[in-house]
Amino acid sequence: IADYHKIDPTKKAICTPSVFFLEMNKELYKFCEKNSSESSLFLTAIYVLLNYEKREIKFSIAGHSRPIIISANGDIKEIGASGPILGAFEVFNYDEDKFRDSCMKLEEGDLFFICSDGLMDEEDINGIPFKNKLYHEVLPLTVNKKVHDAYEIVKNAYEEHRGNKKPDDDVSFIFLGSRPVSLYDTYTFRPGKELMEEAINSLVNVHQYVTKEELEKKWEYIPELDESFDVVDDLDIVYQPILKNLEKDGWSPSRIKSINLAFNEMLMNAIIHGNLASDRHKVIVKHIVYNDVLEIGVEDKGAGFKGNMLNQIINEENIFLGYGRGMHILKEYADNVCFSDSGSTCWTLFSKG
Repeated sequence: IADYHKIDPTKKAICTPSVFFLEMNKELYKFCEKNSSESSLFLTAIYVLLNYEKREIKFSIAGHSRPIIISANGDIKEIGASGPILGAFEVFNYDEDKFRDSCMKLEEGDLFFICSDGLMDEEDINGIPFKNKLYHEVLPLTVNKKVHDAYEIVKNAYEEHRGNKKPDDDVSFIFLGSRPVSLYDTYTFRPGKELMEEAINSLVNVHQYVTKEELEKKWEYIPELDESFDVVDDLDIVYQPILKNLEKDGWSPSRIKSINLAFNEMLMNAIIHGNLASDRHKVIVKHIVYNDVLEIGVEDKGAGFKGNMLNQIINEENIFLGYGRGMHILKEYADNVCFSDSGSTCWTLFSKG
């Protein structure tokens, strides 16, 4: 049921977490009503959408514990509007007790914390739930900490609280943080003559999207760049700042090589499909290596890219084609790939391991 109603990344404007819960509950209510006996069936959940471009978090709560925001200034508070549990009864948009969306901007230094009730309700040998200790003793220790360090603080405190006994319930928790804006490296360039010829050949002869004449016609409507940027024919030049940071941080040669391959696909996608092989459009690359994770953002100035193109499938019918592997390669090597609402910016995350 959850998979069927999952949010389509290409329809974010009309499908939100609260809509997801509303539609999902219709099916769950039928299922629970049909299969429940004396004890009622229901579940609680929280659905979170991350907007990389705006650093915003949009979420909806279905009978679940509310998220906690740990601010850089030391404030710790629950946020978001609570909603009904799933599957227990029918819910309509006009109900007073309905699913609602909450939205917040994650500022630098803030931590967003969500957990299962198994973490909150875990009792120590004296019957005291972990929730009391979590709020008053543990979470204050995570203020201004990196996500990984905050995770270790809560994990160690929970294990100490539980002692040697088995967990009473399933336990899960997640920290979300914002990488420091000041630590991002930015490199802006436009393609040189050789790179343009390669991109034009790809559009005209390989993909056969347009003729050379049609392409030149489109270029006429693109204004000349009024700023001076590096002119690049060798994409390894663009990769150098990333390579330097990865080597400094001790990343393995094999991982560095696979990231380079995926990064080249991101750049060529921006140059060919985003900027239509035009040297009048620039490409902006931002990256940061933080907490053993590399984040790369590539922005073009084109019309955009549909997120559902990520579902490329390589099979017997298209394996010998001279194109169509870019997004497949990107998905294989990156831990996460996402696009801005406009589709003109692609973000990828790569783990060190």
